[in-house]
This record gives sequence, C-alpha cells and structure tokens, in this order.
Amino acid sequence: MPRLYRPAFGRLRRTMADEASQCGQRLVLWTRSAIDWGAFGRARGVERRISAASAGEIVLMHDGRNPDNHPEVTVEVLPRVLRRFADRGLLVALLPAHV
Repeated sequence: MPRLYRPAFGRLRRTMADEASQCGQRLVLWTRSAIDWGAFGRARGVERRISAASAGEIVLMHDGRNPDNHPEVTVEVLPRVLRRFADRGLLVALLPAHV
C-alpha cells in the first residue's frame, strides 16, 4: 500500500485527508511544478522550471502518458538538471507516484 498521498491537481478536501490518514498515508503536496503538460510542456520551459528548485523543495513531474502530459520531455531534460543540482551540492530523492 502506498505510504504517501498526493491529491490530484493539488485539490485537497478534508474527507480526502481524513481517508488518507485512516489508511496510514502521509499527505504530500509540491512546492514547484515542472508544468510538463499541455502547451507549456516544452523542453526549454520544463528544464528552466525544474532547475530553479532549491533545497527542500518538492517538484511535481508527471510520468503518466495521456494526451496532455509530456513525460518524454521531462526524461530528456532530467540528466542536465540533475548535473546542475549536483554542481550546486543538492541531493535528489526521486519518489515514484505509487510510494
């Protein structure tokens, strides 16, 4: 069973938080979005938005394929972004959606 719960679209309702708690899940939201979907999901913008993250931030990135998400763009830019983070001394923890 997943240990973390992220409400879709970041829309949290009290009943959702209560249910997650009853299931032993910890509620997690993000502080920055890659905006890796729709017309904004282009490599240059996604890379710029992820690269701007600071220590302690949680960056929302989509891995699901649907007509709007562009996970292939995120995968393309991540190696460069991760190198920049390493150069800045930042450590990265990647959490899949099902954790």
